[in-house]
Amino acid sequence: MNISVLEMRYVLSENGQENVVKEVLATFSDQDENGNMGRYRRYIQLGEPGPSFISYSDITEEIAIGWVQSALTEEELVQIQEDIDNQIFAKANPTHGAGVPWA
Repeated sequence: MNISVLEMRYVLSENGQENVVKEVLATFSDQDENGNMGRYRRYIQLGEPGPSFISYSDITEEIAIGWVQSALTEEELVQIQEDIDNQIFAKANPTHGAGVPWA
């Protein structure tokens, strides 16, 4: 499963620190060998900053992804993967269609 960060929401000032990140909008995605893709997107609430506060300008996507992974429980990660797998299965095994017969 791939994780990417689309946005971070932050408080401008808190406890003497600036731009304290509180939420991360993350997209989780995966695909099968045939290119059928599934996606899951949500805001992840972060806990209070620890003693090793990172300045906003020094945050990398890798750091933010680490925060997302730390903020979610193993059960939540399993549920997200199951949701993505169900999307992939539905795309690989369609039971409905939509469209019009003319070009």
